[in-house]
Amino acid sequence: MHDPWNPLADEVREWAYDAASLEPCQDWDLALSWAQHERAYLELASDDACPKKRFFLGLLYLESVRYGGSRCLAVMKRLGFTSGT
Repeated sequence: MHDPWNPLADEVREWAYDAASLEPCQDWDLALSWAQHERAYLELASDDACPKKRFFLGLLYLESVRYGGSRCLAVMKRLGFTSGT
């Protein structure tokens, strides 16, 4: 990973599927919240084959608390994960 504080979505996915890899920096969840790869986070949190699924569920929870449920719902709608009103 070139820069853990500004990772590409593909780098995040690579890390997520490597069960043995440690978090690449302190406050990795905070770094990812700034990177804003929401589509990747939602995909990883919903993939039973992802070894770090729980990490991404926690990250999404952190984002929902930080920004409120309405913002998270808006992001999910924008990304096509829900069609709710």
